Amino acid sequence: MLKSSNHNSALFLVSFLLLFLELALIRWVSTEVRIFAYFSNMVLLACFLGLGLGCYFSNKPGRLYLSLFFLSLLILLVHLPLKIHMGEFSYHLFSDIPVFLAAFQDTVIHHQWTSQHLLLMQGLGMASTLVLFFVILFIFLPIGQVMGSLFDTHDKILAAYSINILASLIGVWAFSAASFFYTPPWMWFCLAIVFTVVVSWMIHQINWKDFLMGGICLAVIFLCIVRPDQKAVEEKTLWTPYQKISVHPLKPFDTNLDPFKDRLETGYAMNVNNVGFMELLNLSDRFRSLYPKYFATVSNYTPHEMKELALYDFPYYLKSHSEKVLIFGAGAGNDAAAALRHGAKDVTAVEIDPGVYNLGLKYHPEKPYQDPRLKIVIDDARSFIKKTEEKYDVIAFGLLDAQSQSSTMNNMRMDHYVYTLESFQEVRKHLKDDGILVVSFFVLRPWIGARIAGLVKEALGTEPMVISFSRNHKGLHQVLILASVQPQLVWGLLGKSSIQSNFALDYWVTYDFEVKATTDDWPYLYLEKNRLPMMNICFIAILIMMLLISIKFILPKKEKVNWHFFFLGAAFLLIEFQNINKTALLFGSTWIVNAINISAILLLILLANLFSMKRAKVNIKIVYGCLFVSLLAIYGIPLNTLNVFPPVLKMILASLLLNLPILFAGIIFGHSFRATPHKNIAYGSNIIGAVVGGLLESLSIIFGIRALTLLAIALYGLSLAFKQK
Repeated sequence: MLKSSNHNSALFLVSFLLLFLELALIRWVSTEVRIFAYFSNMVLLACFLGLGLGCYFSNKPGRLYLSLFFLSLLILLVHLPLKIHMGEFSYHLFSDIPVFLAAFQDTVIHHQWTSQHLLLMQGLGMASTLVLFFVILFIFLPIGQVMGSLFDTHDKILAAYSINILASLIGVWAFSAASFFYTPPWMWFCLAIVFTVVVSWMIHQINWKDFLMGGICLAVIFLCIVRPDQKAVEEKTLWTPYQKISVHPLKPFDTNLDPFKDRLETGYAMNVNNVGFMELLNLSDRFRSLYPKYFATVSNYTPHEMKELALYDFPYYLKSHSEKVLIFGAGAGNDAAAALRHGAKDVTAVEIDPGVYNLGLKYHPEKPYQDPRLKIVIDDARSFIKKTEEKYDVIAFGLLDAQSQSSTMNNMRMDHYVYTLESFQEVRKHLKDDGILVVSFFVLRPWIGARIAGLVKEALGTEPMVISFSRNHKGLHQVLILASVQPQLVWGLLGKSSIQSNFALDYWVTYDFEVKATTDDWPYLYLEKNRLPMMNICFIAILIMMLLISIKFILPKKEKVNWHFFFLGAAFLLIEFQNINKTALLFGSTWIVNAINISAILLLILLANLFSMKRAKVNIKIVYGCLFVSLLAIYGIPLNTLNVFPPVLKMILASLLLNLPILFAGIIFGHSFRATPHKNIAYGSNIIGAVVGGLLESLSIIFGIRALTLLAIALYGLSLAFKQK
């Protein structure tokens, strides 16, 4: 048995390792295998399930070198050229999972196309996703074994749980700091390898296999991640706090300039999470006059050949020399450059990702971010619109189509709360009576275009104009939505130019069907109806089947599920999901808000644990009563009532309202955890319950996010019923 000091140190390190590696894998896998950017909590659930099952088998030694083996395997599966050929195309078995799963036609995934092998592609996509799911699960299973053993053999269980929570808190901030400093994944994984070997040494289970697998894992990281990055001399890659960004120069003229030391006039293309996302274009009058053939021959520039019909310039012809312009999703600066070219006197550019802004600052050929007329704000769009008191002549939504999730703890994407009815209603308050709202969007399905146009219509009270810049009369691909609170204002502005008015008439799109509106309670922009897509149903069914098989046949017969802790875990994850989403609505979906939110949750659990250590006797029914009342308060009190308070008071009141259930739930867990004889089984049951809670999160697609509070109340009721048994 370990000495008490070594026991605590080992528990601290393994808890830190668990949280840090979990966040690293969620971030890396969601980037390199893009399907997990749409379903990010699949990685989280794999981590949880591996940890929970590991706790059940904590009576057997946790061979941490197996975690390194499966980490190496995961990296190899993603990076090795494991391709299959179907007709004239070849597909990577894992990085092309989104292409396979795009065959589920009720799920919107970028780059969908028709295929004659729909069932085969669906099967390959499901199988490949499950292979990655199981590999991630097996990374965490040995870590769960070690953690379960350390819990079960600790003589002061609540002190041990406090150490676990404190280490998790430090793990959150360590990874947040790594993201803040733009560190690449190979650094995260190398740190994880070091901690894995150190933990093996501390629990006296280290042997030559740990060093061998550590060396193999380092070699795999170097060959698959580090070396390819070094070879990409014509591409610059950054891992920002939100996403992976790669920039490469557009086809330059004959020049000896270094594209990353000298700003190229011809511009750059930017990939986000390995997908082509935006370009840094030079649409200035000077560049047009010097190189007119460039606009006629280079594919990145040909859509902008006619200046009056260029997507970025079009709205600013209508409202030239505007006093105040607000741009959401300013990106690398194309929209801002257009506003400045047309004489805007005061431009506020809001961009959530500082990495995207910094690349625009350094490389955009027109230098919009150096212009004294422009003010950059690094913030979430919803957060900014709540803070500003200004009114604007033009409010423009750039391409906010997010390629990453808003948090590691849910399936929301960063743009979901931007395109809701409440969001557009907030924008309406800051639009001048003679101002125009501009929404640029790449429409993948007609009903998505219809939804956004419908939201604009309901918020502003006038019919918007939808123009297809892809010349597509169905309203697919690139569209521009123009609207004002004055019904005929847009048409009147178009009358200034026969070229623009004729273009608008030729490619005016009418979406002649209605679609469910997105709201803050149902913000699922890429779902047509409030029903589970078939892909979600398949994955949920498979995971439930796996859980049932595990409980029935894999778990030791004498150590089945502790249902009290199981339901505590399921309910807690739903509350955490609610908490993160509601905090995003109040304060934005920035990485710092998410880090503070998760930290606040962990600190409240720690506080509840300390309370349980001091108070051995607690009337648990009273605590449950307080828990139910606090949950009903969250369900019944609208969040927008908090917006009337000053920012500091709003933060305090929101923290009290949203976090009280976590405090009471933590007291219940601490009280029960101290009393249970089998700590590893209790902790494992709690984690497996959290997996079920993660699956139940999908019910928000049907009933809305708010309804999950009622489900959490029911689950906590079940936990009380099983405790009394």
